[in-house]
Amino acid sequence: MAQIIMAERAAAPDTPATGKVAIYVRDGAYYTKNAAGVETALQGATGPAGADGADGADGIDGTDLLGNPTTDGMVLSSTVAGVRSWVTVSGGIDTISYDNRGTLRSLESGTKIVDGLGLFRWESGSTEPDDDESCFATTNGRWLLEAAHWDVVDSWQLPDNEVRDIQLESHEDRLQYQEARILYGTAVSNITSLSANTQTSFTGIIVGATTADRVIVIPPNKLTMNTSFFARVTEDNTVTVYLNNPSSSSATLVAGIFLIALIKEIV
Repeated sequence: MAQIIMAERAAAPDTPATGKVAIYVRDGAYYTKNAAGVETALQGATGPAGADGADGADGIDGTDLLGNPTTDGMVLSSTVAGVRSWVTVSGGIDTISYDNRGTLRSLESGTKIVDGLGLFRWESGSTEPDDDESCFATTNGRWLLEAAHWDVVDSWQLPDNEVRDIQLESHEDRLQYQEARILYGTAVSNITSLSANTQTSFTGIIVGATTADRVIVIPPNKLTMNTSFFARVTEDNTVTVYLNNPSSSSATLVAGIFLIALIKEIV
């Protein structure tokens, strides 16, 4: 709308001579001047040609006061030196079907909606790779996905519940299978001393152990520096733990329980 400049109300002298009549005259002149300014703004030749103002071919009618354009399909684009410029606009953003999304590659302006993909904006000079989903290449730029459709979000980040459940069950099955491939047991040692250059052993029972399995053994306490140990499956269900003293002096040991983990090869 045209700018409406309101007149300032002049101050009446505050003396008994003016009285109420002078005040009424002053205020009446103020309101009359402003009403004339409003009428001029509403009926002046500042709208687009062909507008339907009742008091002037180029004026503004009451409908315009509610914010509607004075001519169907036109909007105010700028106001320079009191003269307004109007432009014609089309309705909405074009929608392209998913099967015809390739037609974007022949267009080079504006915004488009591709059904099932989302809102695309053409970016001049862009060199993003054309993936036929989030970017479509043209000669001078790219159509870039600005707002993704929920179908795209679902396919990119949120797998279907059924697929997710299958993946979870498969993962749990693998964990259970792997846990079942590690067997645990113990072997009790009553050995308290080991002579120089001597090897001794004791056994533990682990059901399911075979001679092809790998064995990890942990002693109940710290061993002396001249003592070493290892373990192996010597026969089905039996793990043998060996204690060695390769030094030239005897070693003192503490009786206790050795922990055993048996690893079966997954085939």
